[in-house]
Amino acid sequence: MRLTIKSVVIASVMFIACSGSTAAQDIQLLGSARTALVKSDVVFNKDRKFDSQAIPFSLIYRSGLLKTFREVASNPDVIIMFHKDVFIIGNETVSLTVFDAETNNIIFSEERKLVDEENDVNRLVAHLVAKVKTERDAILAERELKAQKTAKVVLKIYSPSASLLQAIIEANRSLGNQLDVFLLAVMDLDDADVVLVEQSRKGMRVLVLTSGNPKEVFHTESISEQSDKRAVALMSKWIAAKSWQ
Repeated sequence: MRLTIKSVVIASVMFIACSGSTAAQDIQLLGSARTALVKSDVVFNKDRKFDSQAIPFSLIYRSGLLKTFREVASNPDVIIMFHKDVFIIGNETVSLTVFDAETNNIIFSEERKLVDEENDVNRLVAHLVAKVKTERDAILAERELKAQKTAKVVLKIYSPSASLLQAIIEANRSLGNQLDVFLLAVMDLDDADVVLVEQSRKGMRVLVLTSGNPKEVFHTESISEQSDKRAVALMSKWIAAKSWQ
């Protein structure tokens, strides 16, 4: 079968377009993947009598990789391969490659000169984790933007406690939100619609939601021992159920 020049050009354009689309999907997978099959292998010269073992899993586990991915034995989202090449003396390398488990496409790869196994593994994993975090943050930001745009009410909330602010935002995202109230964290009290603080009243700890004026209290939730999370969840539910129009 003969291809005309025009056919070749069209075929090339289609291939480039598909490749670009595939690459974008691969990058998204790096951010959405949660499970991984971890493998380690080595290429060595049979005449070499040392440094012929694959990267040990003990080093991989100590690197912190499994704080980012949950290791599974089958049906992973991605396959993470540690490859050590010591075939040529003086040109030893170690690499980390992440494959899409569905297509075997490479979605991340880095190689470095092998100097110290533990340091090299730690560095490779650190670079992968940083890339994963970037992609996960991008996915989260996209979801946040979509949720904010579709929400009926965007309520700006401030708290002098960073941990309390984070907890109420997480509760707002994870709990059922019947009226589509989207809590938007702000860092300046003057920008807030509502303010959440923790206070002590008659020996009890309580969460207090105000308008910013301490005397204008919208709602309170008591915090008994070991129930901080529940108090935050109840506060989040109350905020979601209230009409803020």
